[in-house]
Amino acid sequence: MDTMQVLPKTQEWLGQGGTTYTNAFATTPVCCPARAAIMTGRFNHNNGVKTNTDAHMLVQESTVQAQLQEAGYRTALVGKYLNGWPVEADPPYFDRWHLLIPQPDSYFGNPFNNNGTLEEEVGYSTDVIRNYAVDFIESDGGGLDPQPWFMMVTPFAPHHPWETAPRHVDTDIGTWPGNPAVFEKDQSDKPRYVRKSKRDYARALEIRDGQLHSLMAVDDLVDELFRTLEAEGEENTLAFFISDNGFMWSEHGLAAKSHPYTESIRVPLLARWPSQIPAGRTDESFVANVDLAPTILDAAEVEQDPSYPMDGRSLLGADDRLKMLTEGWTGTRPWASIRTRSYQYIEYYRNLGGGVRFREYYDLATDPYQLTNYFGDKNPRNDPYPGPLSDELADARICVGSDCALLLDRPGVASRCDGAANSGGHHLVGSALADRVRGTDVRDIACGLEGDDVLRLGGESDLLLGGGGSDVLWGGPGNDRIVGHSGDDVCVGGPGKDRFRGCERVRDRDRDRGGRGDKRD
Repeated sequence: MDTMQVLPKTQEWLGQGGTTYTNAFATTPVCCPARAAIMTGRFNHNNGVKTNTDAHMLVQESTVQAQLQEAGYRTALVGKYLNGWPVEADPPYFDRWHLLIPQPDSYFGNPFNNNGTLEEEVGYSTDVIRNYAVDFIESDGGGLDPQPWFMMVTPFAPHHPWETAPRHVDTDIGTWPGNPAVFEKDQSDKPRYVRKSKRDYARALEIRDGQLHSLMAVDDLVDELFRTLEAEGEENTLAFFISDNGFMWSEHGLAAKSHPYTESIRVPLLARWPSQIPAGRTDESFVANVDLAPTILDAAEVEQDPSYPMDGRSLLGADDRLKMLTEGWTGTRPWASIRTRSYQYIEYYRNLGGGVRFREYYDLATDPYQLTNYFGDKNPRNDPYPGPLSDELADARICVGSDCALLLDRPGVASRCDGAANSGGHHLVGSALADRVRGTDVRDIACGLEGDDVLRLGGESDLLLGGGGSDVLWGGPGNDRIVGHSGDDVCVGGPGKDRFRGCERVRDRDRDRGGRGDKRD
């Protein structure tokens, strides 16, 4: 997100002239999967493109370009397509294309597949892409096009090797002080692969310098495209600016994408459509790359193909999501995450179909830089109960189409028990399923929801709140308060002076030992 500082023309055209989305996410923050999500409007667990080697898994008929071409649109691709796409293969459902084949060591002299002909372009690749994109806009002979069109413009910048256009080599990019995650001292609460990574502030500055300088030519590209649209009288054009992924500038010792942390999954997203999308507006809604395809089809008044249900939603009047799903399948550490405005919960899996091997939970309200993982800080007194968090994520990882909207519109897992939100103590909130919750040695407040729960606490003056199921509520050694609910609840007291309410059956272990002092309301 800090890269936008070197894109003032882009911000003027799309920010001042359109809407800036400040909570935009790449659902799988890697190049090829992100582009597949943009083109299909589908999470990567549905579109099949999970890594940079999965281009062949994309069902081309499911893409927005396929559906627009079928509806009579002229379609074009200028720039990078999908990682691993064969250089000699023409990209399907594009009427015109100038397909960049990125080189590992230079932005100059790159080969292009120009409408089926392989040619080496001697210029700077971002400028070559700019010129081809401008030519496409002008290719109707001037004035308004008789045929509607769709174009994807996808420069390689700011990918490594971050080569700068000669005109921008000496441009000052200012200073960057870093942030608390860059200087994180204690990473013992993080997964092993994070603990092993040792990228530092100096490396962050090196990456930043290369990325920002390479993006300056992208700013020129955007400016030239909008100037051309104006000259052609085609201002009534829906346009988006988005990135495939974020990038870690040494936060938590990492210097890459593909991670579940904020800097990797958040992306810039700006949209412009005069008279349709508000100008100069900042929108804090949870949006994602999967929203572009349904928005484009909505604007074009083209029906979505029901054979490939889209998981995203149109940004033209869409309601705000309450949470976001992100996923990753990098190497041997696949992960998935649910993020709300107040927390982010992350699971890492043993393999593609295996169980959970590590969890992270961050309170984003108090810890926006994700420095303290409650599940890894060796302090059980702040651990949320993982059951409902894991259930919430498991459902999202298999959602399809409208079911995704329903799941992501639901509130996240509460951090405090309903009916005791103002009570101090360690809150353990159950799920809608049958939970088995055990407390800690401090004052716990545990609550079930709909399942047949067993809540067993062992701290001081605990509060146990039954849910809608038939629950078993076990008090500990302190003076506990045990409250049943609508189910056939069994309440079991401990040696302290316990209070019971709403229990169908009460077993008082204190009284069994000859103790006194319990009270049933």
